Amino acid sequence: MYGYKSSAGGTPYQTGPMRFTAVLAVLVTGSFATKEFQCWNFKQEDTIRVLYHNAVNNLRSSLALGNADNKDNQKCPKGSNIYRLEWDCILENYAQKAVDQCKDNPTVPDKLSMVYKAADLTTCNPTPLFAKQIQEWWNVVKNVGLDAQANFASGLEDFATLAHGKATRIGCAQKNCNGKLHMACMVYPKAPSSGAIYQVGEPCKNHAECTTYEGSTCGAQKGFCKAGYPGNTTDTPPDKETSSTVTTTTGTTTIATTTTKKPDSTFCKGQETMSTDEARTVFLDGHNELRRAVANGKVPMGSGGTTRPCAKMMRLNYNCTLEKEAYDLGKLCNQPEQTPYINRNMNFFISSKSNAKEAADEALAKWYEEIKTGRLDQATGAGNLLKPDLKIDSFARMVWAENIHVGCAVISCNGKSNVVCKYDPTVGIYGNTIYRPGAASCRQCATACDNGLCTA
Repeated sequence: MYGYKSSAGGTPYQTGPMRFTAVLAVLVTGSFATKEFQCWNFKQEDTIRVLYHNAVNNLRSSLALGNADNKDNQKCPKGSNIYRLEWDCILENYAQKAVDQCKDNPTVPDKLSMVYKAADLTTCNPTPLFAKQIQEWWNVVKNVGLDAQANFASGLEDFATLAHGKATRIGCAQKNCNGKLHMACMVYPKAPSSGAIYQVGEPCKNHAECTTYEGSTCGAQKGFCKAGYPGNTTDTPPDKETSSTVTTTTGTTTIATTTTKKPDSTFCKGQETMSTDEARTVFLDGHNELRRAVANGKVPMGSGGTTRPCAKMMRLNYNCTLEKEAYDLGKLCNQPEQTPYINRNMNFFISSKSNAKEAADEALAKWYEEIKTGRLDQATGAGNLLKPDLKIDSFARMVWAENIHVGCAVISCNGKSNVVCKYDPTVGIYGNTIYRPGAASCRQCATACDNGLCTA
């Protein structure tokens, strides 16, 4: 029997080792100026991510080095083991959901801290406001004051969220709600509400002085550490798997198999070795965000213009049976043979990433990038058919309108990761229609509409 997980209701926050990866070169807004992000939130832009990200890390660096302003023209105490915040797409999605509510007190997931602000928009260009808002959240310390032990005090909540020494990840978003700009940043792990906000001491000068997370490195010029999670740590992320690896060799193929202490999956219980819930969330949300953007006519094509809207693009649900089928193909440790025109219901990618979430991110980006140089044949009468010369086979399978199920697996093979996604019920055959373009999204939904996608 199929096991389903819908993206509509969201998923519990579960995240493993986070090392932010390369950016999608083109999203709905065209070319990016930087290549540091790979997120599937089509409401955000890389240029804005950079503003948030740089602003908070510059402040954390100043804190570590003893240059951060305190009350009464004093300086906050220097900090040791203060970590650089990496951008996290899952946290960004939580922040986006918070601001999309357009209310002042949105719910915060249990394991996270949030800073939030709604301000009147007085300019047509709000871009400078994002870094300025980070500074305003931080500046509460100049009014409340921080003692010599960096202890938390009432009124320091926003500062504590951004200055928490053990924090390693951040994601921010914003929305214009009828003239009010709502801004939010989610930070992991949750900031303390008592005791020290960060460890007072000298900033790191070498890797050995970064001791909170095993395998961490020191950016001596900035004075802060970069988290690493290769094994057991003193403060392990909630989805980090403490496990052993058994390597078996058959001929020229080497397969690494994780054997112990996998947390129970909230998606596919009993299939914990086939993927991680963090990767499953990326696969499901990434597919649906792209499908939503296509359905709304917002994805640019290499030939110029954007994809035409789709009146009936189905929202995907996660399917554990498909995940098992994907895993069985991937564990062969070679690229599965695919016969043209027959059962092409699968996407495959060999990733250089060992972390399942990072491999999922890289695979989705690779499949999506086909549209940068390819195109959909959407001229009147063309039928929007899948054809070999379009060179968008993987992209097309991601946005095939009638599919309602997806299941993906990440398998370690020969030092790399095989990433396989299978789709159901259609199969992506050459000559068939990818989706019927024309009318506005959701015009032909049989049931409900979820922001451009039809629900099954």
